[in-house]
Amino acid sequence: MFGGLCGVVFVTAVVAVLCLPYFGCNGQVVLEDLYDKPVVALKNTQFTFKASFSYDAGRVDYTNNTVIYYQLLRGGDVLVDVGNFSAIDRQFHALDIEKVFEVTETKAGYHTYTLEMDVHPSFDHPTSSSMKVHVIPGGLTLLPPLLTIIIVITTKHVLLSLFTGVYVACFLIYRYNPITAFCRTFDTIILDAFSDTGHVEVVMFTWFLSGMVACVLKTGGGEGLAKAFSKWATSPRAGSIVTVVLGLLIFFDGIANTLIVGQTVRPITDLLGISREKLAYLVDGTSSPVTSISPISTWVGFELSLIDNILTQLGPAAACYDDSAFIIFVKTIPGRFYPFLMICLQLYLIVTEREYGPMLKAERNARRNKSNNINIGGEEDEEYKQFEPDTDTPKRWWNAAVPVIVTTLVVIISLIVTGVDGARQAGVPLNGREIFGHSDSYAALLYGSVLGSLSIWILAVLQRVESTTGNVVWWSRKNKRYKPLMTLSKSLDTWIAGIKSLTFAVLILLLAWSVGIAFTLCGTATFISHSLSGSIAPGSYPAVTFLVSAFLAVVTGSSWGTMGIVFPLIIPAAHNAAPCNHEVFYGTIASVLAGAVFGDHCSPISDTTILSSIACRCNLTQHVKTQLPYALLAGIVGLLLGDLPTGFEAYPTWVGLLISIVTVLVIAHLLSAPIKGTKIDHVTTFVAWVSRAICNRSGRVNVAGQQEPYEEEDNMELVSNEDSPLSTKLVSEANSSNSLSEGDSNSKYITIGETEEMTM
Repeated sequence: MFGGLCGVVFVTAVVAVLCLPYFGCNGQVVLEDLYDKPVVALKNTQFTFKASFSYDAGRVDYTNNTVIYYQLLRGGDVLVDVGNFSAIDRQFHALDIEKVFEVTETKAGYHTYTLEMDVHPSFDHPTSSSMKVHVIPGGLTLLPPLLTIIIVITTKHVLLSLFTGVYVACFLIYRYNPITAFCRTFDTIILDAFSDTGHVEVVMFTWFLSGMVACVLKTGGGEGLAKAFSKWATSPRAGSIVTVVLGLLIFFDGIANTLIVGQTVRPITDLLGISREKLAYLVDGTSSPVTSISPISTWVGFELSLIDNILTQLGPAAACYDDSAFIIFVKTIPGRFYPFLMICLQLYLIVTEREYGPMLKAERNARRNKSNNINIGGEEDEEYKQFEPDTDTPKRWWNAAVPVIVTTLVVIISLIVTGVDGARQAGVPLNGREIFGHSDSYAALLYGSVLGSLSIWILAVLQRVESTTGNVVWWSRKNKRYKPLMTLSKSLDTWIAGIKSLTFAVLILLLAWSVGIAFTLCGTATFISHSLSGSIAPGSYPAVTFLVSAFLAVVTGSSWGTMGIVFPLIIPAAHNAAPCNHEVFYGTIASVLAGAVFGDHCSPISDTTILSSIACRCNLTQHVKTQLPYALLAGIVGLLLGDLPTGFEAYPTWVGLLISIVTVLVIAHLLSAPIKGTKIDHVTTFVAWVSRAICNRSGRVNVAGQQEPYEEEDNMELVSNEDSPLSTKLVSEANSSNSLSEGDSNSKYITIGETEEMTM
């Protein structure tokens, strides 16, 4: 037995001696795992992955000079990278167990990479682990966004275009296999987008708030709120101000804003002589612009989710920015120049009673007729007609005010409560910045929308309608026989109908999130970031982004679809162009949102544009034509004096906003003319000059500068002065020609569009 024991000892000693060179001062490394590797890498573009490892440090103490050698092989024999690193983490003075490797691949294909590590440079006894990476040419990653844009331009179907973008991205990710790409589109990309907790909270908040808005409309709260303000509408100016104020108060949903304000104020504005075109402009101009910058709205959940996705995508690189999507959202509000400029422009034109372009003619016609029986070319949208209150439903303002106030208060309280809890857990001071920075904005919005829905349900049940007088009384034992304003069953049905009305919007949400995931995985954002790096000045990103967002919103008619496409493409590129530059990063985010609203206003296929014309009973073409000059003025000034200078840090954002507002008002004054009177504005004069020049070139022009032939209604001219009422007279073409040919110095006829207007 003793001999056997000696034999074991001898063998152990021999093994120890033989292995001593490999367990010397450097110990033995064991490579455990490779992770955070890309699904798709780009040819000639650097990508990274991480390796975790361990080693036996018990035999000999490590020193600061201890080195670990590595080499990365492709296909087992092609050397891609080689080097070494210290085994000691200098920051923590401990053994390093994780390493980030950077690789630049020059050959496309589906490659197997093997990482080998050893304590000796000869790699006699390496430890190794393998991974597979699909490497594609960077230019291919542009196919998903290009096809998305082409399809949306040609078909005008946002959902189809977004789905196509996701599918084509999956086609690249899953090695050009169409069947696998189709399956992964649904069971991986879309499913991952919908399984995210934050995304689910956004959808639930949007649903609850939409249901609440539907109940508010059905109980007559929207009309009641409008009628409560209508008593101040005693003149065209006052009526327009009331319309704008109502639009500002109904900040929580763009569609609700459009439907409530447009439908309820229209009879009042007709009596006051405000044109349907002007009403549609006021309604449209206070819907999306107000909702997009409101911290409590159906938009904010989607916007926060996009910002949060970008922070997640950037990873540790985003540590230099605010870690709360809500704080970033708030900080970008002053940089959204277009919504503020549009609202200020509206107020200025109302107060001064001036207009320019086609709107001036529409307003003068309305002042003369004070009746607008305009055919909008179709019946009212049945989807939204179902939310109109019954004819015998009393219209009470508190049925709109109470749910909105409850929602707002609950959201604010929830932000504070969750923020205090988060700040305490993070061990930071309890100040306003830290509290809101650590708040759970998704949960706060969800709580607010839930309790807002409950409040309108309770209000509807507690209010009883007397069968004889139709008055509203509060529930009691004496009047419990009266029917409620809306039964609980009907409230629930209306609430569900409100949710159904947002089916399209929720699908856009889902596919927009999916687009962000798919474009990131296939490397589109990475390729664009590297391509733009150095080719575009970092300070120009906000301006360029505004133009890109505006273009996409015009052709798609969807602000949300535009934001879903642009966010994952441009924001990472802006960060890479100017890392940790708050002016560029926050300004680019603001430009995405502002550009989407601007394009939405200019697009004839936008949902809010169409709904504004429907709610105001205004011809869609007339609405777009009369609103476009104002949108262009606000958009161009915001771009040139806001986005561009602030991106280059020429002055702070708030200074850019003030300069832009003053400039817009000055230009509007110079271009416009008073509604009262006969003076023609400079925009109309310029359009007439251009039209005359074009007609002269074609050889078909009359003395009035109008292309032949004339339509009979084109000869109707409005003649007015400030001391006498407006009147109409039919001026024949011959008379117009004679008066001009005789050189009448007191009058000049300029034919514009459908009518002739005379300047004195």
